[in-house]
Amino acid sequence: MVSFVNLGVMFEGSFIFAAGVFIIYEAVHKMMVGKVSHDSTLGIAVMVPMIAMTAGTVHDLRKIAKETGSLIVKADALHYATDVYVNAGVLMDANPEEAPPRRGGASARRVCPG
Repeated sequence: MVSFVNLGVMFEGSFIFAAGVFIIYEAVHKMMVGKVSHDSTLGIAVMVPMIAMTAGTVHDLRKIAKETGSLIVKADALHYATDVYVNAGVLMDANPEEAPPRRGGASARRVCPG
């Protein structure tokens, strides 16, 4: 019998695989064409719900780790929490035109106008 956990793992794995394929395709395509990304809208639209779902997973994992005392679940919660923080940082820099200039260099958008 198929459980919801197995379906969730299958969905998550498929999504991560598809995202990886898309990222590799886009990177190779942009290297060959010489384009720089300009529109962050799609990335933001995908990242916001993913960050929210990952934060929910962290909450649940921490609760389970506290109830069971499992170090593995606690470590998994820490791993996902790190993902939330990193993705939130990336999201804050998703629109470099509105961000303050960085020291020691310019972003790709300022160097390669499109």
